[in-house]
Amino acid sequence: MYGVRTEIIVADLRDPGAPRAIMDEVAARGMGVDVLVNNAGYGRHARFLEWDVADIERMMRINFLGSVYFTKALLPAMVERKRGWIVFVASVAGRIGVPDESGYAASKFAMVGLAEALSIEVEEQGVHVLTVCPGAVDTEFFDDEARARMPPVAKDSMIRPEQVIQATFR
Repeated sequence: MYGVRTEIIVADLRDPGAPRAIMDEVAARGMGVDVLVNNAGYGRHARFLEWDVADIERMMRINFLGSVYFTKALLPAMVERKRGWIVFVASVAGRIGVPDESGYAASKFAMVGLAEALSIEVEEQGVHVLTVCPGAVDTEFFDDEARARMPPVAKDSMIRPEQVIQATFR
């Protein structure tokens, strides 16, 4: 559509070595990376007292540390070329603590903090950092039980994933 070549390479974000393997694969294909979108993650609706610590740790590894691993692997080449974009797709829960989403909110607050600091560090080197914090997005994250607990205004203001994508690229 935009005359841009894209490739999909699958990785396990819990593996700190995955980004290096991806970069090796990218180099083997004779490609470079101009845009990194840190969008992988998952969430859960649970009260903190009932939330298993192992699951909170897994969520931090995927939602936050996955972004750290990939950013750390890709950023040096972007700085060297003096161009690139790193997009952190967080959540409104990364700006406002949301009840029943404490572990998720913590992972998104961490992403937002990293992105804000990084944007200041690398902007003068030609690398742009964008933080996206959408509200409720109509995905399977909001199952029937979660939707039943949502206030009507939140349900009425839900947006489609396509709207997040379009706004991010704009």
